[in-house]
Amino acid sequence: MQHFYDLAPSMQNARVEQWQRGKQTGALRLGTNGPFEQLVATFDDPARRNALLYVSCANKQPYDVWWPNASL
Repeated sequence: MQHFYDLAPSMQNARVEQWQRGKQTGALRLGTNGPFEQLVATFDDPARRNALLYVSCANKQPYDVWWPNASL
């Protein structure tokens, strides 16, 4: 599997943080690409290890608006 760092190489000023919701865990990569904020989420669960969420939109909406209520 390709690492999620390689899947969005155009992200600038990216930061990585770990996430947890209930028993689910994973990593988030947050950054910008021009005027867009981008969020890439991966899962630690072996059944979802090949899954990747990629969200891109204006302002800080992916992390501040979409991510807190995203159904995983």
